[in-house]
Amino acid sequence: MRHVLLALLLVATPAAADMAGHGGMVRGLCVSPDGGMVASAGFDYTLRIWSLPDQQPRAVLNGHDAPLAAVACAGGDRVISADNDGTVMFWDSAAAEGPPLVEHRGVHAGRVTDL
Repeated sequence: MRHVLLALLLVATPAAADMAGHGGMVRGLCVSPDGGMVASAGFDYTLRIWSLPDQQPRAVLNGHDAPLAAVACAGGDRVISADNDGTVMFWDSAAAEGPPLVEHRGVHAGRVTDL
């Protein structure tokens, strides 16, 4: 089965683009305030960062121990992700890899579904 992230790119073009990469379902998507990147939260435990408008992968951020359930784009290069175990992580999306800037494990008793 092919898992593809489909994003409507309103920033540079009215056409849709296929951005493949996640190994499972995508549960969350956000576009940065400046329109320069998209972040996707996957059931494969990864947060993926994509450059816009060229739709190229920029980073795969690992650190969650459960499928991701939500993602939010904050100001600058900051991205926030949450998973089914209640963990919330703050990331620098400009980093190609590495640990999250801040992580909160066990703060929530269950899944975080929105940020």
